[in-house]
Amino acid sequence: MFNIQAMLDAYFSFQEHTLILLLPFCQFNKDLDDVTSLIGDDWTAKFSRIFKPHQNPEVMRHFEKLRKIKELRNKYAHGGFNKKKKSLYVHVQGVGAIPAELPQKNDKKMRYTILSIHNIDFSDICKIIDEFE
Repeated sequence: MFNIQAMLDAYFSFQEHTLILLLPFCQFNKDLDDVTSLIGDDWTAKFSRIFKPHQNPEVMRHFEKLRKIKELRNKYAHGGFNKKKKSLYVHVQGVGAIPAELPQKNDKKMRYTILSIHNIDFSDICKIIDEFE
């Protein structure tokens, strides 16, 4: 789990920097485009600007897979909080605040979890990144 977090943080941070450095090669007009605004855009906007996935089915396939693993990074970078799940912090004396996730309304299998790692496979994530690279 923690290897995944470190890897995704490093990979997407590096990729965002690379996407900005590719701007001069992708119809960037220094007089019309605001580089500061582009730098502040999220990964999806930067990736779309450079690779135009909506114009290329193969790039779109990679884009969709990368976006899924990017959401894993976002979830754990924000303390284990997922946009669509019920999340909260459990305060454990002597340890601190630990992110927890409550089950969905009809999920009878899961009562709660501290770190939801049941659907994360490190080798699958590596394969997605390697295929895109």
